[in-house]
Amino acid sequence: YTDLETLKGLWEPTDYGSGVEYADGALDLFPSSPPNNNQNNNPHSNTRSSSTGIQIGLWLSGAQGCTSIAMGEMDDKINLLVAYLERSRASKVFLRLGYEFDNPSFGYSEDPAMYILAF
Repeated sequence: YTDLETLKGLWEPTDYGSGVEYADGALDLFPSSPPNNNQNNNPHSNTRSSSTGIQIGLWLSGAQGCTSIAMGEMDDKINLLVAYLERSRASKVFLRLGYEFDNPSFGYSEDPAMYILAF
């Protein structure tokens, strides 16, 4: 799990209170293939790859975060997340945008229309 505002738990461990989250650390537990340097046109050809997929729950910081996304205020963070995903060693990434949006404690129910606009 991570949140769009900080992206903690992707490159280094973090604990949101429910245990350590660390995407790269989880991938480190599984074997990787050596870098493929034969594809000069591929900007990711020097990255190691894994046959392991990863699931990332992305909290959008409730209705306020969705407002920031819709207004373009989170574009830099979105680009940083995209860069992480492009360089990830995971064979597949399952990105759960605004997970548990139907749970009132996550703050999306304050303005459900803003959740839709964030997309």
